[in-house]
Amino acid sequence: MARRRPGLRRTKPQGAQAQVHASKQMRPRRVLSPTLLLLGIASVFGVVLFLQKTDLRDVATQPGTNGGLGEREALSESASSEIRALFVPLLDPALTPEEKDRLLRQEQLDLAQLLADAFPHDGDARFLLAMAHQEQGDSVSAVQHLEACLRLQPRRADAHDQLGRIAQQTGQHARAVAHFRRAIQHGPRLTGVHYRLGEALKSEGMLQEAIAELGKNVAIYPQAPDNYTLLGDIYLEQQNYAKARAAYEKTVALQPDLARPYYGLATACAGLGLAEQSARHRRTFSEVEARAREQAKVERVRFRPLEITRKSVAHTHADIARVYNARQRDGQAMLLWQRALLLDPQNLASCFGLADLYLRNERPAEARTLYQRIVTIQPTNGVAYFFLGQLHEDARRWDAAEEAYAKVVEVSPDRPEGYQALARFYLEVRPNLPRAKELASALIKLAPSASNFHLLATICEGRNERDSALVAIRQAVELAPRNVQYRQFYERIKGTP
Repeated sequence: MARRRPGLRRTKPQGAQAQVHASKQMRPRRVLSPTLLLLGIASVFGVVLFLQKTDLRDVATQPGTNGGLGEREALSESASSEIRALFVPLLDPALTPEEKDRLLRQEQLDLAQLLADAFPHDGDARFLLAMAHQEQGDSVSAVQHLEACLRLQPRRADAHDQLGRIAQQTGQHARAVAHFRRAIQHGPRLTGVHYRLGEALKSEGMLQEAIAELGKNVAIYPQAPDNYTLLGDIYLEQQNYAKARAAYEKTVALQPDLARPYYGLATACAGLGLAEQSARHRRTFSEVEARAREQAKVERVRFRPLEITRKSVAHTHADIARVYNARQRDGQAMLLWQRALLLDPQNLASCFGLADLYLRNERPAEARTLYQRIVTIQPTNGVAYFFLGQLHEDARRWDAAEEAYAKVVEVSPDRPEGYQALARFYLEVRPNLPRAKELASALIKLAPSASNFHLLATICEGRNERDSALVAIRQAVELAPRNVQYRQFYERIKGTP
C-alpha cells in the first residue's frame, strides 16, 4: 500500500450533519441539544435483514450474540433483560395490529421513562421523555417534563420551542410568544422558530411584529412557501391587498398545488377591484381543492396506523440510544438502535449510530457494507461516500476508493472533505499530480487552512513548481507559525535554487 507522506493525514469531515436540511421546517419536530447531535457517519441497513426475521426479544439471549461487539462492550445480563423485557413481540401471531399499536406506544413511554430513571439529573433524558408523551398527544405530561428539563438546563432552546408549540396548539398565544422568544435567545439557528413566533404574534394581533419575524425567516428559508402564505394572511388582515396579492403569488410560484393561496389571491384581487382575476383565482381554488380531496381519499385508503406508530417509536428509540451512547452505554445503545431498525428499516439515526459502533470496534468490513447500503438508499449522502473511500483505501480497493472520493465531490461540491481526500489520493496512492493540484486549488477556496495550503505546496513541489509551492507553504506558515514541519518545509523550499 502506498505510504502517506508525513503531515498528510486523512481526517473525518467536519459538520457532517449539516448535509441534512429540514425540508418541512414548519412541521413539529424534535430537536436534541448539541450534546446529542452526534456525527452522522454511517448506516447499518446490513443488520436489517437479520432483524426482520428475528424477534429482538430473543437477540440478546442467543448464545454468542451481542450485536457484533466484543465481550467488553456487551450488555450486562441485567441491563439487557431490563430493556428487552419492554419490547413488544412483533412476530406474535396472536396480536392484532391494533394491539401491537397500543403496546408499541406503551413501549415508547416505558423506554423513555427507563432512560429518565437511569439519568434523573440529565436534561436530555427528561426532554426525550417529554417528547414521548407529546408523540402520544399527552401535552399535560409533556409540559411537566419539559419544565423539569428547563430546571436542569435553563438555556435549552429546544425545550422552550416545544413549550411554545404546545402553548400555540392549546390557544395560549401569549405564552407561546414568550417561549419562542426565549428559544430564539438561546438558539437563534433553531429551524423555523422565527416562523412559529410570527404565527404566535399574529394570533395575538401583533401584526407588524409578526411581519418582522417572518422577514427573518424568509431571509433564512427563502424557498419555504409557508412564509409567504402567512404573510399574505397578515396583509389581508391589514387590508393591504397589494402586498397580500404579491405574497400569495410567491407561494403559488413555489408550490402551485396548494389550495389556500388561491383563495387568498381571490380575496386580495377582490379588494383591489380586480373582479375577473378574483373569479379566476376562485375557480383555480376550487379545482386545486377538489384534487386535494381526491388525493386525501387515496391517502386514507393507504393509511396504516401501525406503520405510523412504528416510525414514531423508532424515532424515540434512536434518540434514547444516542443518550446511552453519549454516556458510554454502548450495549444499551446498540440494542435500541437495532430495535429501531426492526421497527423502521430506514431510520437513518439508528443507521448512523450502529455504524459508529462497528467502526469503534474495528469491524471495517461490516461498516463498509453498511455505508454502501446507505448510499444506495440515499445517493446524495456525501458522508457515507467519504467513509466508503477511506475503508476501500484501507482494504487496497483503489478503484472503489477513487470512485467513492469522487462521489463526495460530486454530491457535496460545497464541502472541502471530498476535494482534500481525492487530492491526497492522487498525490499518495494513484499519482495524478495535475488533477491533484486542480482539486487542492478548489479546496483552498472552500477551506483556506494551514493543512490545506501544505497539501497544495506538497503537490506543487511534486510538479517541480517551486514558486507556487513557496507561495502555498508561506500561507501555511502564516496560518500556523508554530508548526515545525511547515516551517522546515518553507525553509527548504526557500533555499532551493
